[in-house]
Amino acid sequence: MFSPTPDTGIDSLFESTHRVHAPVSTIVVPLLVTAPTLPSPSIPIMSQTSYSMVVDLFKLELKKILIEKIESNKSIHRSDEQRNLHKALVDAYKCDKIILDTYGDTITLKRRRDDADKDEEPSAGSDQGSKRRREGKELKST
Repeated sequence: MFSPTPDTGIDSLFESTHRVHAPVSTIVVPLLVTAPTLPSPSIPIMSQTSYSMVVDLFKLELKKILIEKIESNKSIHRSDEQRNLHKALVDAYKCDKIILDTYGDTITLKRRRDDADKDEEPSAGSDQGSKRRREGKELKST
C-alpha cells in the first residue's frame, strides 16, 4: 500500500515504475469543415442597370429624409453654413429627382429590351468549329 507521507507518495511511484524510451510520432490530421450548400435564391438577380437605378432611388430617398429632418429641427436657422449646406442638399435633391424622372423610364425600357435580347436564340453565326472538326476527321482517316 501507499504511505500517507508526502515524501514517499508520488515520487515512489516514479521510482518503482520501469521507464521505456520509445519514439513518439505526432500526426495532425486537418479538420475538414464544409459549409452547407445553400439553394440558389428564388429572387432573380438584378442586372447592373436596375441595381444602379435602385441605388439612385435609395440615395434620393435618403436625401429627402435628411432634408425633412433638417427642416424639422430648425437647424438651418442657426448659422449661414448650415443654411448653405441645406440649400445645396435641396438643390442636389431636385436635380437628382429631375434626372430620375426624365431618364428613369428610358433606363427601365433599355433594360427590358436588353433582357428580351437575352431571351432570343443565338444567331447562326459562322460554323467554323464544325468545319474544323470535319476537316480534322478527314485528315485522320487518310
